[in-house]
Amino acid sequence: MFRAASKAIEDDRRDRLYEEAGERLHAYIARESGNSRFMRILDSLRIQIRTQQRMSRHLAGRIDRSAAEHLAVVRALKTGDPDDAERAMREHIRSTRDSLFDAYRSGAVH
Repeated sequence: MFRAASKAIEDDRRDRLYEEAGERLHAYIARESGNSRFMRILDSLRIQIRTQQRMSRHLAGRIDRSAAEHLAVVRALKTGDPDDAERAMREHIRSTRDSLFDAYRSGAVH
């Protein structure tokens, strides 16, 4: 019983950290873009993004894939190459979308 409770606490902690890290990264990218229109669009999507994160964190391996994709975006931004940054972000969006579509099709999320 103690082991199950400990695992539940650790899973909840990891989920919250995943969500917080994603939100901070998205806000950082929007801010650093200097594009006020993009910042407004991202802000208007915040609830949808949070909902998607909460659904996708329960998919096997999704948190680890998302973390790796986020790191790829950060690395691309650090190099200052906008094409690499765009490519990394598009891959992250595509990967997230595909994971969610697969989960919907399989019935893993509703």
